[in-house]
Amino acid sequence: RLRAGRLLDEPGHAVALAQLTRALERGTLHHAMLFVGPKGVGKATVARALARALHCPIAPGRGCGACPTCHRIDTDRHAGLEWIVPEAPGGKIKVEAARELATRLLLAPFEGDAHVVVLDPAEAITDQAFNAMLKTLEEPRPGVYFVLVASALDGLLPTILSRCATVRFGRLQDDDVAVALDAALAQRTDAAEIPAARRLLAIRLADGSPGAACDLALDPTLDATHALLREAATAANRGPAAIF
Repeated sequence: RLRAGRLLDEPGHAVALAQLTRALERGTLHHAMLFVGPKGVGKATVARALARALHCPIAPGRGCGACPTCHRIDTDRHAGLEWIVPEAPGGKIKVEAARELATRLLLAPFEGDAHVVVLDPAEAITDQAFNAMLKTLEEPRPGVYFVLVASALDGLLPTILSRCATVRFGRLQDDDVAVALDAALAQRTDAAEIPAARRLLAIRLADGSPGAACDLALDPTLDATHALLREAATAANRGPAAIF
């Protein structure tokens, strides 16, 4: 049996991670998975962790996170992981991209025994695009896995829902948001001078989303918001005279 490990190291989402870990241990990982949950809570991060688990030669089924294979997956330089995204933010995943994907996957996996395709966001897939890759999604080659990332089930085609195993992600607790935020900021060169007060306010305003917390922490205008809140709290403590 494979030991649970790296997947469970991701902060939060214990139920979703346990679901994926059990499937990896039992060899029952569904070939088409729908990761659904609020924006910025780490669905794409878990999709990448899943690719590590499938490819890592040091810790098969969990991923060590440190070997050359895991490093290449984390830096988008591994042929066993690809992302299908709209050409522009807010755009659509069009039929041309879906046809190219379906043709390309006739030869997958290209490296190792697995190939993970992440479609993000699933809401951007047009009806024509989905129809173009329907057969590939239903009957992929051995070792090919699809991860469709969505913020909500509303608006997704019934044909998508009926063909995917749903993995649900919720909002994280502030402690888990803090862990994920610190890990993300540690990889950025522009995050060294973030004040502790801004970091704390970003975590509290993020509403359980590490992605939102990172955006807020990197926004210097949040310092002015924090100063205003501090002055308002001071005035409230002093009473009506200070407020007015």
